[in-house]
Amino acid sequence: MTKNLRLKESRIKSGLNQEQFAEKLGVKTSYVTMLENGKGFSFKKAQELAKLLGVDAEWLYFDDKENTQKNIKGTLSHNPETKSDPMQSRELIEMQKKVIEMQEAEINRLKEELEKLHDAIKHENPVKGNSHASSGR
Repeated sequence: MTKNLRLKESRIKSGLNQEQFAEKLGVKTSYVTMLENGKGFSFKKAQELAKLLGVDAEWLYFDDKENTQKNIKGTLSHNPETKSDPMQSRELIEMQKKVIEMQEAEINRLKEELEKLHDAIKHENPVKGNSHASSGR
């Protein structure tokens, strides 16, 4: 399920129509329609949307198996008007830690790929006179 469909599902489960949701967001109804019909949105926007809907921002934004299988039974149990719920703050911190871990893992994966590409290019096009080219460095 895409983030756009998760957004629409969450809005419906929270009992809001598009007009009511748009009013809570302070936007036009057409913007909500665009969000639900495929317009991309940032993680920061997902956090705002999730807070209003009482769902997990990570679940709303990320499209991976773990998050699409998450249970959103808490959709209606959180009051979207609550501004200083310590549990939500802890959840937000944990979510941010997970996002950072995912980003660090992706950075490390990309670094490894770059090193492999660099080595492959270096072996294909050794620089003449470079003593490291013959030693594999």
